[in-house]
Amino acid sequence: MELRIISPPLGFFYFSPRGGFFLAMIPAACYSVFMKSLKDILSQFGYITSPQAEELAEHFPCMKVVIQWGGLPRERVMVSEVAKRIKHVEDNDIDYCRSVFITAEQSRKLKEVFAIAD
Repeated sequence: MELRIISPPLGFFYFSPRGGFFLAMIPAACYSVFMKSLKDILSQFGYITSPQAEELAEHFPCMKVVIQWGGLPRERVMVSEVAKRIKHVEDNDIDYCRSVFITAEQSRKLKEVFAIAD
């Protein structure tokens, strides 16, 4: 399996034979913090904390995550909409949020693209 990194003027695109991720140009210090957050999410079996969700929304706004509610069915939403959706549901006393996480498929792809072993 080959992991290649292409560095165009607008950012970095990491890809493997099964898929890839584009990261916009960000300062090196921010990049290391972001990579640590991705590593932490993967080490938490895909579960995302509020600060991590904000960081994901900044770098991957269209990434879909799953919100697990107390009683409602699970819901897939873009990470950029998670905070608004949770606030709306909880403010209207509809339900409460139990957890937010990435899917197993997304977790596998991130591990593959960033060469992280299980």
